[in-house]
Amino acid sequence: FFHFPMIFIIGQLLTRDDLLQICRFFLYASIPMTILIVIQFYSPPTAWVNIGVGGEGTAGFAGALGYMRPPGTFSFTAGYVAFQGVVGCVLFYYLMANKTLAKKHQIPTWLLTVVLICYVIAIPTSISRTNFFQTSVFIIFLLLIAVFKHDMRFKVTRFLCLGAIIIILLSFSQVLETNMSAFVSRFEGANKAEGGLEGTLGGRYIGGFLEALININVPVFGYGIGLGTNAGASLMGGNMYSFGFDGEVEWQRIVGESGFILGLCIIGIRLLFSLDLLRKSYSRLTQQSDMLPWMLAAGMILSLPQGQWSIPTNLGFSILLGGLTLAAIRTSATD
Repeated sequence: FFHFPMIFIIGQLLTRDDLLQICRFFLYASIPMTILIVIQFYSPPTAWVNIGVGGEGTAGFAGALGYMRPPGTFSFTAGYVAFQGVVGCVLFYYLMANKTLAKKHQIPTWLLTVVLICYVIAIPTSISRTNFFQTSVFIIFLLLIAVFKHDMRFKVTRFLCLGAIIIILLSFSQVLETNMSAFVSRFEGANKAEGGLEGTLGGRYIGGFLEALININVPVFGYGIGLGTNAGASLMGGNMYSFGFDGEVEWQRIVGESGFILGLCIIGIRLLFSLDLLRKSYSRLTQQSDMLPWMLAAGMILSLPQGQWSIPTNLGFSILLGGLTLAAIRTSATD
């Protein structure tokens, strides 16, 4: 409740200069972050780079072929994937618009290429399907720019060719052979466990709306805020599955905690607000050729409507992406 209004504060206060400065920060920070997750990937769970919060256990999470999913500077891999969600949509924007920006906002071509290489390396190294799926969404949004704006087709084609060349070179160099093997193994194993691609997308990425409606055992006012989280459920002597709903499916968690009436209102607000931001971003793209709101909306639409807000890091990045998208819509590329 207290986080959600921050979207409107961010959207009202940030200027276009602020936005681009934040964008550059995320791109620059992604370079050492990639180096860190590579070190975490190849290090044992007991290594100092993988030690958990408070110096106990490991921050890595089960991956595949004996390799852990690296968390980066975060306490859990979900935080790193959320960080990459911002990096990805911002990177695709800069690859398209870097030369059109004011000199102070531009990134040297060689440095932007390094960021792109780091982003490509991070996809298999993270052993995260979410990271792969959100990158696919960013590419789709990029392709839609070429559909909506014919004068940008050459830029989109040039970027896709650059990305393909980098992937081919990395593949032939066998730099990512181990990373790719672990990623593919994780992808195949998890898909089988969740009923294939349809089950994965339906349960995790579309939000489990039908499951939330079918959950008829939920009291009118729900079981209480927090019972869909590990910590809250543990305090009540159970786990996030003990109360008849799946706390990892966001819309089901909302209905389970808040009940049908309030839960569906919360879902409706998040969904309709996100679609409104997407609509306004589309208008800025088609009418003013402003790509920043559109590419930020690609990250926003993945996290704001049905992101797992029971995880504090995911909640923070969702609010940040919502605020940045709103600020990009409010400001002008010429500001």
